[in-house]
Amino acid sequence: MRSYRNTPAQENVFEPAEYWINVGIYIENPTTGEEQFLNLSRGIPLDNLEEEIVTRPDTEYGQMVLARNQMLKDLKAAGKQLEKGTSKKLPKLSVELRRKRDSVVETADISKNMFYRNILE
Repeated sequence: MRSYRNTPAQENVFEPAEYWINVGIYIENPTTGEEQFLNLSRGIPLDNLEEEIVTRPDTEYGQMVLARNQMLKDLKAAGKQLEKGTSKKLPKLSVELRRKRDSVVETADISKNMFYRNILE
């Protein structure tokens, strides 16, 4: 009998992206004097991004997820309208730099948690 434990995960294999968002700045090319986009070496592939599942659309968080999903749909639709090899400025998009928080181990007294029930007593 064959074991599948050591087979690579197929869900992480993606087709190359056709549409993506690049992050960078517009500069004046010192040689030509023309505006040029100086971007980071990697963009954000849109083709591989999936919409999030919305379980509670009536909540504030659910509304945020719906808005994110619509933004992704809008970006993909705009990408499909571009001719191959072209780009478009998106002045309403913003870039935010983030750093991950350290993982915190909760040390609160669990016996004071109103939801906790000791199932072993």
